[in-house]
Amino acid sequence: MNAPLMNVAERVAPGNAAVVVIDLQNDFCAPGGWTEALIKKDMGVFVPASKAIERMVTAARKAGVPVVWVKADYTPEKLPEPMRVRFAGMPVK
Repeated sequence: MNAPLMNVAERVAPGNAAVVVIDLQNDFCAPGGWTEALIKKDMGVFVPASKAIERMVTAARKAGVPVVWVKADYTPEKLPEPMRVRFAGMPVK
């Protein structure tokens, strides 16, 4: 059994850590994406955050830290019925 990681340096060491990026998709976080086009909400406010995440991912890879991207899948056959009904009338890019 491994000893517990007792301090921050041990916890974030490349062999003990990973970067997990959740649902950073153009449709929801980029100017011109689905959210901006359909809902008319300015997604430009997310550009600084996406640039910071890009820098973090680049640094993590350079340090040998694994990077995991988690992407939501809105394929109709994979959605639960209530979401399918809600999205049925919405345009898709």
